[in-house]
Amino acid sequence: MTEPSVSAVHAPPGNRRQSSKVAFASLIGTTVEWYDFYIYGTAAALVFPKLFFPEFSPGAGLLASLSTYAVGFAARPLGGIVFGHYGDRVGRKKMLVLSLLAMGLGTLAMGLVPASPRSASWPRSSSWRSDSCRASPSAANGAVRC
Repeated sequence: MTEPSVSAVHAPPGNRRQSSKVAFASLIGTTVEWYDFYIYGTAAALVFPKLFFPEFSPGAGLLASLSTYAVGFAARPLGGIVFGHYGDRVGRKKMLVLSLLAMGLGTLAMGLVPASPRSASWPRSSSWRSDSCRASPSAANGAVRC
């Protein structure tokens, strides 16, 4: 005797409740991710060229600023691949904690980047600092979304 298949529409109430929780959590995660990229993109277009690249022309400063935004998009799939690989081997919970820690530390590092070089030890352009700080949370964000 074969057992009847259970479709998503006719799932038992416990499974439907679990599906609703997962859908709501996905909605919240996607909303936060969209908000992060929206705010950073707005700041990259309006604020960062004058703040981080004052020595560049307005057009070059905008392109340099938007390059830091592009690093975030490039780092997401790489983070998803790396964290996904190790999540299968080490455990998803450990990788989730590690990726959330990386997002927090990367965001903290972005907040600590000085607007203009304060000492001779800092390179003249702050693009590499912004890029490296943006790559960490974006890669970790790609891991969380995987």
